[in-house]
Amino acid sequence: MNHFLDAAANLVERAKEAIYTEYGYGKEGLTSMEKLERSKMFHVDLLDLEQGETPDKAKFDQGGGWSTRDSMKGLSRRLLHAMMTKDTFTVVMGGHSSAAGHG
Repeated sequence: MNHFLDAAANLVERAKEAIYTEYGYGKEGLTSMEKLERSKMFHVDLLDLEQGETPDKAKFDQGGGWSTRDSMKGLSRRLLHAMMTKDTFTVVMGGHSSAAGHG
């Protein structure tokens, strides 16, 4: 299982690097400001709705979006269960239509 997880992590890193490069933030020759912008691209704000945090506090123009802490814990638990039992797993994501690649 460890080899599978290592290979999966490497695949995710290669995909992220391809996206960074596509948006002009490849590894080579970045200024410190560009490195900071690059580090924000995949950031996900985790909110605690019970503590009064609201989605409008998330930085929608900086990063990968937002979720709740409880939802992320549940997603992790269900994904791990699916991997351990070799069951199917479906993730549904929502967002602006521009996230679908239209235009």
